[in-house]
Amino acid sequence: MGYYLLGIGSLIVGLGLFGLFNTLKRLIAGERARGVIVGVKQRKRQGIGRKQEIYLFPVIEFETAQGDEFQFTFDSGSWSQDAVGREVIVIYESGKPDEATLHSFMGLWAGPLGALFLGGGAVYGGVQIVFFDAS
Repeated sequence: MGYYLLGIGSLIVGLGLFGLFNTLKRLIAGERARGVIVGVKQRKRQGIGRKQEIYLFPVIEFETAQGDEFQFTFDSGSWSQDAVGREVIVIYESGKPDEATLHSFMGLWAGPLGALFLGGGAVYGGVQIVFFDAS
């Protein structure tokens, strides 16, 4: 069991490091643009038990430095209807505005840090079982 945790944890840490590298690359070399939340998309998600909950995902429109307009749905919910019209900062890699994300904790850091935390916990557990198990 410990070796499985070490292997899976190492894989998840690797994915987290890859995501962290991409986030840093986007922050250092990426382009920023002002965007506007032009609407929200409703999606039903399974809640606790059989209850389905409706989450709202903002639809953000922005213009690149070259003058091209793009629109994307930010995949972190739930936002309120009141967010429509709010200005936000969008960040994207040069030449890839179709891969834009919101310049926020959820848009940049939540995924990589979550993977590093989860993978680190699995690696720690695996090391404890493999090397320090008293039984």
